[in-house]
Amino acid sequence: MKIKNEVRYALQIIYYLTLHRDKDIISSNEISAEENIPRLFCLRIIKKLEKAGVVKIYRGAKGGYVLTRDPKRLTFRDIIEIIDDDIVLQPCIDSQTICSTRGADCSIRTALKKIQDDLLEDFDKINFYDLVEKNTGLSV
Repeated sequence: MKIKNEVRYALQIIYYLTLHRDKDIISSNEISAEENIPRLFCLRIIKKLEKAGVVKIYRGAKGGYVLTRDPKRLTFRDIIEIIDDDIVLQPCIDSQTICSTRGADCSIRTALKKIQDDLLEDFDKINFYDLVEKNTGLSV
């Protein structure tokens, strides 16, 4: 399993916006440069984050971005699902179409379901407030 660059960049963008919540507005140029994200890719990701209500976009010459959600209530899972829709290790886990080989009692499906549930729980435990505070000592 590999997290796509788009997801990783989205996590970086939210981390950066959380880290700099004291600023009024942060430009895409600043985010791109500081987080080493291609600018056009950054803009596309921010548009998805805005559509999901996580980021507010201010247009114009002095425009930029602001985090709109409380970073204490914004988790890795939230961001991953905004960018990638669902986190599914294997389609048979959440599908109505159960394994065609072993049926509803497939032990491989059961094991993968547990791993997926544990992974989702771990993603839910990581919020951006704690991440920034733990790694920088700053209270945001």
